Amino acid sequence: MKRFTGDQFRQSSQRRDAIVENLPNRFPVEEWRAFYWTLEPDGNLTTAHAVMHLPRGLGQVTRSVNIGEYGVIEHTRRWGVTLRGGFMDYIDLDLDALLTHDRARFSSDDAEALHLMTMLTNFDLPGYFIVASDEHPFLLFDPEGDLKGSDTHWFTHAGALAYLVSDGEIKISFDLVWEKDKELYKKVMMWLNEELAKRKS
Repeated sequence: MKRFTGDQFRQSSQRRDAIVENLPNRFPVEEWRAFYWTLEPDGNLTTAHAVMHLPRGLGQVTRSVNIGEYGVIEHTRRWGVTLRGGFMDYIDLDLDALLTHDRARFSSDDAEALHLMTMLTNFDLPGYFIVASDEHPFLLFDPEGDLKGSDTHWFTHAGALAYLVSDGEIKISFDLVWEKDKELYKKVMMWLNEELAKRKS
């Protein structure tokens, strides 16, 4: 069974309809688009999308993928998506040139470089609990509209709903249930929706 720890379940800080850009005006960018599903606090699963500003040139150096292949994506979390840091090796972006040497904020250049890499790869996206599964894949497209990243191995609809109705106590993705036993998955969804209805009443 998967173990889920750390900040994987923190809530996103990103508001809807915002362009997601962690380091604005620091380097040339290009527009990527994420399409995904998110479970909202009322229990409704809705489609969502976000425009992400990524370093210019990333689209040219990354290959197209099929749904189910990670591509540039490292993983999805409740709050958003993490990209693979290795893409930095293939684009014309000088990390050293971005250093501010601000010792009021960073204890060393290494600490600031780690912060920059985190900001270049971790993106909060709009939504209460982002879902990414075979049933509801997370998709990331480059400026040309080519699929460059996907994730189908995070939480299913049932997993996100279980987290919601248990107030965060249940952290089970239910991806294997979806994969191995669709009838059992339907029963799990039925029970979870009954629990959701009880909460609403």
